[in-house]
Amino acid sequence: MAYRLVVLGFSLLVISETTLAGAASASASEILDCCHHLDIGLPNRVMYTGTAYDEANIRWSTTAMLHPSCIVRPRKTAEVSKAVMILTAGAQAAGKIYSCPFAIKREQIDNGITMGLRNINETTLSADKASVTFGTGSDWLSIYTALGGTGVGVPGGRHGRVGVGGIVLGGGLSFVSPKVGWVTDNVLSFEVHALKGGSSNFGIVTRAKLQTFPSDGKFWGGSVAHPHTTNTTSLVLSALNNFTTNNHRDENAAFNSNFIYNATSRTKNIANTIVYSEDIANASIFDQAQSIQPQLANTAKSTTIVELAANTASLPYGYRYGGATVTFKNTVEALAVAQNITDSIYETVANVTDLVFTFVYEPIPSLYAEHSIARGGNVMGMKNTRDDLILLLLVPRWTDAKDDSAMRAAFVFWVGAMEKAQTRLGAHHNFTYLNYAAASQNPLGSYSAANVEFMRKVAKTYDPHGVFQTVVPGGFKISEVKGGEWRQGW
Repeated sequence: MAYRLVVLGFSLLVISETTLAGAASASASEILDCCHHLDIGLPNRVMYTGTAYDEANIRWSTTAMLHPSCIVRPRKTAEVSKAVMILTAGAQAAGKIYSCPFAIKREQIDNGITMGLRNINETTLSADKASVTFGTGSDWLSIYTALGGTGVGVPGGRHGRVGVGGIVLGGGLSFVSPKVGWVTDNVLSFEVHALKGGSSNFGIVTRAKLQTFPSDGKFWGGSVAHPHTTNTTSLVLSALNNFTTNNHRDENAAFNSNFIYNATSRTKNIANTIVYSEDIANASIFDQAQSIQPQLANTAKSTTIVELAANTASLPYGYRYGGATVTFKNTVEALAVAQNITDSIYETVANVTDLVFTFVYEPIPSLYAEHSIARGGNVMGMKNTRDDLILLLLVPRWTDAKDDSAMRAAFVFWVGAMEKAQTRLGAHHNFTYLNYAAASQNPLGSYSAANVEFMRKVAKTYDPHGVFQTVVPGGFKISEVKGGEWRQGW
């Protein structure tokens, strides 16, 4: 099956120049008109209110709970194309021209139209088993399950119910990244190269084709929990540093360290995730991490990718979430500085209602760049990286909207403090992982000037009127990259 992409200016969907000339923002009544046009053009695909609408509109974070005017759920690529045509054509009555704001499900929208791709969810393994094609409305657990018993696997999300689109487009870390690199580097047939790491700047991706690798689906791994003390923290960070330095010696091994501070119970714990992509117990690369005592729990065992993805804890629903990320060189000093700054930030927000303050250290060894180069590269600006890096994600949750501003301020302060301190050490790295970035960060701008210019050119080629820059809100836009020109020449 050929990979298909719905892109403005591409053969599947052409937006005429007159359609958007002088376009204005749509009013609430005009947006409802767009919903009605969708309902006429795509019968039985549009939801306004009721149970189906509520289920389609559910979000993992209450900070993202917006209320679209309607939700459209296409069932095939042609319907996605038709929906976008309707939404961007607007209404041309009484001399008025406008286009309706819409969002792809992972972004969401208030008083606009959400396009949900959940129904585009098939998974097809090629006859030679060299690739798998899947709809971007699927989730990783479904894909892993479909590949069970085939003798092959694909890199994908570590949380089974996470949608595939954001991970494939934003970069993507997986349990097998040490073996095959970023998820996006394993995409075989994006028709626009810049989509590899370019997020939703160029169109709506409805299907993707990933390269497979030999795998019987059997893994070994789990979580090892420790009480948080000065000693265990030091030992865990030392193990993390050592693992990252030596990951190239055993590419089957994956590791990350999760620090979880519960402000309500005043408890602090550490959970190391250790995963081996073959059914081999206690590989020597994990010796240092496994020797850390005391252990509160150790769930490492023979397992499968399906079981790992199903059981890996995802972010629980019903909370307010935010987050930010930084990247720095893998040194003992840099890790100690990161820990001290993050601990200090926690103390400033420890009185936030129901706060669970989580941060995760993830190795990004230089072998990821090697895998990327071998597979043709991406636009994330990492191909010349020769240093082993650490990606640090801050992802707290809380319950009360009154605390939102304090938490956002904490994220901004944390990023600034981290960048300043790591720069002073000579350890700061510019890369900002898009899928973890705060709204105040500039991930696309961290991809290098050459890649930013390349993405601008691609966006202007395939979306010459800037529909995906202006009509589709949310996410990070190449037209808004700091230092860039806002719609100049679009």
